Amino acid sequence: MSEETPNASYARLHHVRAHEYVADQLRREITLRLIHPGDSLPPERELTRMFGVGRLTVQKAIAILVAEGVAEKRRGRSGGTFILDTAADRRGMKDTLARIGQNRSLILDALSFRFEVEPVAVAVACRRRTTADLGRMEDASRQLAQAVTEAQMMKYDTEFHLAVVAGTHNRFFEQTAEQIRMALNDVLWILPGSDLWMERTRDEHGAIQGAIEAGDAAKGRRAALSHIGHTDQSVRAVLASL
Repeated sequence: MSEETPNASYARLHHVRAHEYVADQLRREITLRLIHPGDSLPPERELTRMFGVGRLTVQKAIAILVAEGVAEKRRGRSGGTFILDTAADRRGMKDTLARIGQNRSLILDALSFRFEVEPVAVAVACRRRTTADLGRMEDASRQLAQAVTEAQMMKYDTEFHLAVVAGTHNRFFEQTAEQIRMALNDVLWILPGSDLWMERTRDEHGAIQGAIEAGDAAKGRRAALSHIGHTDQSVRAVLASL
């Protein structure tokens, strides 16, 4: 009796070249607003050290970002590679809204998945966080409280959430949290950053951080659900308005 070969098709393996990997990592930092518009990238020499690659590889990676309109090269004493504020002009905002419309299904999936993952991540962080993790959360909270621009608010809000999942010391929680954040990034970016929003965010972050410091997993879950619920309502309101 002969065995039939399954009729399966497989995607071709795509080998990412070094400069593509570096460009992708820098793009991730920009997308998450950890490097925000107006900031400069580290000098090429520093990037070669950070990534363990040659200078030509770094230059090719930067060329990709420049070609995409994400960054620009500036000459002179104060020159370097600077991140462009594409969302500040009318075309940038139009493009952002278009991406949100195109990614509506992805955004809704991310919202639903976030309810399942983040409360669990906070509960795990309550058990596994270190003193260094708590320090990172405190630093992000302090920076967010002092933020005066929307770019700064976005950056330090993201840093707080990444600090929380870093406290799980589990790469799958960390990778998933980054993916969710990247899927929601555009729509979070256009939410109005009012004083009321800032006050509520600080209070909700404080409740999450307090639970993690106390090692209270049940309290951490409740605090995470409350924070996620408010953000969920705001994002869905934006989607409904488009």
